[in-house]
Amino acid sequence: METTKKKRILIVGGTGFIGKNFINSYHKEYDIIIGSRSKNIAKELEDKVKFVYDWKHDSTQEYKVLQDLDVILNLSGQNIASFRWTKSKKKEVTSGRIHIIELLYRLIEEKKIKTKSFIQGSAIGYYGDQGKEELTEESGKGNGFLSDLTEAMETASEKLKQLNIEVTNLRTGIVLGKDGGAYPKIARSFQLGIGSCIGNGENYFPWIHIEDEIRAIDYIIKKNIRGIVNLTAAEPVKSNVFYNQLSNSMNKSGYKKIPPLLLYPVLGKQKVQEMFLYSQKVIPKKLKEHEFEFRYPSVDMAIKELEGNKSI
Repeated sequence: METTKKKRILIVGGTGFIGKNFINSYHKEYDIIIGSRSKNIAKELEDKVKFVYDWKHDSTQEYKVLQDLDVILNLSGQNIASFRWTKSKKKEVTSGRIHIIELLYRLIEEKKIKTKSFIQGSAIGYYGDQGKEELTEESGKGNGFLSDLTEAMETASEKLKQLNIEVTNLRTGIVLGKDGGAYPKIARSFQLGIGSCIGNGENYFPWIHIEDEIRAIDYIIKKNIRGIVNLTAAEPVKSNVFYNQLSNSMNKSGYKKIPPLLLYPVLGKQKVQEMFLYSQKVIPKKLKEHEFEFRYPSVDMAIKELEGNKSI
């Protein structure tokens, strides 16, 4: 009986939160190569990837492993929540993300690496602050650092079309998972009775469960979905709804609302506004059109799973 050949994927940023979860779930379905700055990766991934390509010490021998790829999945990028948004730091982060895309372009062109698809991790930050308006993949660009950053990344990724490669940009929301991202810190604060919401909570909170995030990436690869794709949950909610659900799941009395002004001196006004106050009612229109089935379409289902209670 003839076996189906596995697709070969190069994942850049494969040791991050989304990358590790994807590899742990799909390493048996794909032949996975990790593109990294170092060959020292987490032990949990060692037996699940075929090869680790070291950007710092590349060689002709290593290039051979990158031939005939089906997909390049770029999930690289410094966590924008981990630093103060100074002018120089914002410039550094933008140039760093663009550099990786340009590096991949040169690698493919100069080494004549064959690949069919380039999937780029983008973000819903593209839409800026748009209040109650429903935002689909056709919606316009907003204002701010995150909007400019995502536009620059998506524009850079479009260049790969010149090499006859199909391009997909994943505008991902806030990914909720037990082992990374923002959720563990948020949940911990509620467990300690110091859960809080910045502002009045009327802004929309564009979220997605980590399981649906990686399932959607797998679905996009298999269904050859191209262009812009919103990776957010089927049912968008306001921040106050999310925090109320979390508070109720932990049997807490509620949460505090912190005036944004108090955080401006600590985190910087722009960072507070864009990360915590901007409202983005993002709709995953393209995933719905392609009949993707969310495992956690609603925030109550997601929180119950994350808190260990799977009964709905």
